[in-house]
Amino acid sequence: MADERDKQRFKAGLAQQLRYIRNSCRLYDEGDKEEAIRAALAMRVMFHDTTDKRGRPRSVSLLTHLRAKERIPLRTSCRIPPPGTAMFRGMGRYHLYVSPDYSEVRHWVEPVLDFEAHPPELMSVQDWWEMPVYVHDGVPPVPSLYLRRTDIILAAANKEGGAHIDRKPNPDYELLASAGALDMYSRDVGLANGTTVRLPPLRDAPFIYLRQMAFEVLESAALRCLLSPYY
Repeated sequence: MADERDKQRFKAGLAQQLRYIRNSCRLYDEGDKEEAIRAALAMRVMFHDTTDKRGRPRSVSLLTHLRAKERIPLRTSCRIPPPGTAMFRGMGRYHLYVSPDYSEVRHWVEPVLDFEAHPPELMSVQDWWEMPVYVHDGVPPVPSLYLRRTDIILAAANKEGGAHIDRKPNPDYELLASAGALDMYSRDVGLANGTTVRLPPLRDAPFIYLRQMAFEVLESAALRCLLSPYY
């Protein structure tokens, strides 16, 4: 009986986290981009397991509690980059604007929020969690970046204010901060008039990626099936 009560409690917790993600996505789309942090926190609760130095569980994810982490698939909206890939931008739709007189050059990325860029595929929860979504072989001073979903989700959830705010952020967090330290999408653009423009990193690129990951989670039917009374 206790096991059944626990199972129902964990299912209720999963339904709650999915509601949090859905609400955060709605608010994000209405203009509150920092809601991506709340979505990251919900995804951490759903998927992230930790152990101590002796290998004993410290934090157990909802999917592990439900004994579903090894059995259900999640949807991905991008392909796994081949080994040795020098540049990979797995999420979001990139835009570059150059005015007719070349006086204005700007760029931005927005979440795709559909499967236009890549037909949906299914993969295991662990593969989804560990999949690289941004790869850039940087040329100094731009750092080389190899970012997985877990890197971006945990940086936002653990360090950006989702779970707590560190007084002294570690260097890994500095690279994953939303304020542009990541140098995501920083680039030199050669214009037709012969000039080269240095485009700055996008300050909210991690939020954009988190919004896309949240879309994938909400589109993963297997997660909703876990809520069935027949599961």
